[in-house]
Amino acid sequence: MEKAKKHVALMGLASFFNDAGTELLTPLLPAFVFMLGGGEFLVGVISAIKEALPPLVNFFGGYVGERLGSKRTTLLSYVLSGLGKLSVAFSSSLAWLFTAVSIDRIGKGIRGPSRDTWIAGLMPKRKGEGFAIRQVLDSGGALLGSALAAYLLAIHLPLNTIALLAGLLGLTAALPIYLIPSAEKRAKCIAVDVEWLTTAFMFFMYFSAFGVIIAISLAKTAVEGALLFVAYNVIYVLTVYPAGILADKIGKEKVLALALLFFAFASLLFMHAALLYAFVFLALGYASFKSNLKALVGDIVGTSARAFGWLEGAMGLGALTGNVVLGWAIQMFGNAAFYIPIASIGLSSVLLFLLVSRKHAKNNYR
Repeated sequence: MEKAKKHVALMGLASFFNDAGTELLTPLLPAFVFMLGGGEFLVGVISAIKEALPPLVNFFGGYVGERLGSKRTTLLSYVLSGLGKLSVAFSSSLAWLFTAVSIDRIGKGIRGPSRDTWIAGLMPKRKGEGFAIRQVLDSGGALLGSALAAYLLAIHLPLNTIALLAGLLGLTAALPIYLIPSAEKRAKCIAVDVEWLTTAFMFFMYFSAFGVIIAISLAKTAVEGALLFVAYNVIYVLTVYPAGILADKIGKEKVLALALLFFAFASLLFMHAALLYAFVFLALGYASFKSNLKALVGDIVGTSARAFGWLEGAMGLGALTGNVVLGWAIQMFGNAAFYIPIASIGLSSVLLFLLVSRKHAKNNYR
């Protein structure tokens, strides 16, 4: 188990460097959109690309993992993500910017099923902890990146220069993966019956969890947005690992229900422009949500990369529609648009209740 945790930690270190680059770039994206002539709707679109494209790519990412194996797939994906970040630095149009961000997120999507099934296979009885180990290192990189973004924006470093640094950090992520022994087996194709209820829950859970880029765009200045993002990442880093441990002890479904409650509070606070408190609850929601939802998927599909890809694709569709709809609604109706995620949270809660009830019914039948 210690060897397995070491390998998971190396995956986490790769995520640390990649997310440092990603979150160095994230607070800049609304500024890039506005600078290139876009508005709030296009901020919603780029937020949808950031949140939704990786899970959507997971639909075929599982097939790539089965063909290339975990290590080669993950190495390829980090190189692709780094090149996408570098391309943002040279964006001269919205089309270029959206393409560069898409390349970055496609890289993330390709590695998703292989890396997640890899972790699930390494720590089969402690998936919550396994995903939390990677997530907490990932989040440490996010904290570094967001803090660095706030500092570099405060000293008025050009956006393109900051994006260039983000790309270099992203490419560095390939090094820890290279150090992991290449003895892991390729992901096996395992037939799994994925029920409509599970798929619907994954969709609406991500629909409820609106993207952080939209939240950043509500700030008055790029520097204020970057500082709020730092606060978000501090809370996230401090709570994501305890949330994973808690999920293993009391059940992932209970922690996911708590995440929905946090998202509801965040939506109400964004509605009333209480941005700092809203970011705190948004961070608590994501800390209770991201790794535990993947751990729940691991419980459902085991080590099937294709099934992982299918369910994460459902998450991507939810994020795509949720962010685009919310971005459009904010442009049309202002902060009152946050009634939309609140309504989705109610539906997600009903689906979660049905999912838990069906799980208990199956266990009692057995």
